[in-house]
Parts: sequence; C-alpha cells; structure tokens
Amino acid sequence: IDMEKGFAFVKWHDQFGQHEKKTFVSRDDGILYYSVSSSEKCRFTLGFGAYNNRDWFSENEIKRREEKLQCVSGDNTIYYCANVDGQCFGAHIKVDIYDDGYCRKSGASGLYIESADFAIKLLSFAKTEADANTLDNSPDFDTALDLHANKHSELYGKVSINLVEDGDRSLDLTNEELIDEAYEDTAPNALYEK
Repeated sequence: IDMEKGFAFVKWHDQFGQHEKKTFVSRDDGILYYSVSSSEKCRFTLGFGAYNNRDWFSENEIKRREEKLQCVSGDNTIYYCANVDGQCFGAHIKVDIYDDGYCRKSGASGLYIESADFAIKLLSFAKTEADANTLDNSPDFDTALDLHANKHSELYGKVSINLVEDGDRSLDLTNEELIDEAYEDTAPNALYEK
C-alpha cells in the first residue's frame, strides 16, 4: 500500500511471467481503477451478477434481482442496471487496452481480455446508461492516478508525526516489510510514522 499516494499494488512472478496490479478509487470521480501489467499476455474474463455475498440475500431474492437485471455489453464495456422495489442499482465496467492485446464481448454479459497491459474502470451505482458514460470521458489509468495522488498526498501531508530519528534506515522499508517485521516481533515505530 502506498499510503502517501493512496493506492494499493502487488507484484509477483509465476510460470506465466512477472505481473503487477495497482488499484485505487479516484478522489476526483469515485471511479475504481484497476490496472494489470504483465511480461506476457494474460487471459481474463469479466462479468457481473447479483450473487450472494456473505448471505445478504436469500437465493430467491438473488433470483428475483437477476430477473430484473439489464445488461448491455459492448466490445470493451459492460453496463448493468436494475430497478428492484423502486431502488435503482447498477454498475459499469470499461476496459482500456494499452498494448496490441484486445477485449471483446463474451456471452451476454461478460468481457474476454487478452493483454499484457490494460486497465479496468468500474463505476458502481450507475443508475442510468447516461451515468455510465462517465467512464467514456474518464482519463487513462496513469493520468487518473497522478490526479488522485496529488489530491491524496495533499490530504495525507497535512498531518505528520515523528516517532523515528532522522536517518533511521527503517523509514526506507516498504509498508509490507514493516508489517512483516511487526508479525515477527513488535511493530516498529516507522510503521506508525508512515
């Protein structure tokens, strides 16, 4: 987690290559941005559904909601909207491809992606198709992250505490390294300071 810029990231290596994921919710427009970069092309399928997460809804309620769900899927977008008992809910996904990969419609309500460098934008609570057009006018991932990080850094920088002496090398460690150190022993002051 990059606390100063307000985004989360993970890097890893497996039999398919080196990968990096970054995600944040933009302070400008509330859009969730999620990027994936890999040394090799990867394959992904995206979709939405009114599924039962943590048993919030009974199976009958989920089925009732799914019957009211409208889905519009294009080459790089999915738009869902439903009106259940007078309450609108919905979401819109747009995929931006930054390499020679591609994104295409998959079935009635999904997207298939084959790319090594792409970003997913998610606008939840899009109540109309016009709301969903917000994604069409949204910036690319890097631009959105820069705008978000500037605003977040300004807020984050308003408060500071000094728990570690100047020159202490523990401040150079990543949050993950500091958290690992806390699991092994007590949490270092640098973790609290960051």
